Amino acid sequence: YIRGRTQEAIIKLPEYWTKLVDAESITVSLTPIGNSATPRVEKVSGNAVYVFSKGEGEMDYYYAVFAERCDVDKLVVEF
Repeated sequence: YIRGRTQEAIIKLPEYWTKLVDAESITVSLTPIGNSATPRVEKVSGNAVYVFSKGEGEMDYYYAVFAERCDVDKLVVEF
């Protein structure tokens, strides 16, 4: 995972992610800060997450991007 805070419309993923994670498994969580416009994921493309807002004003938000690694076996959970 990666996480952080930004006001930008693009979250750039680390270069090594292209070889490390399964692109189909990427999920994104966004949390607006204060009275900022509500961020929404437009798309995940290439090595970036594109974010937009329907509301007026600037975005200020925390983000967390998760993905499954592709260099190890999938985790098997026991019940």
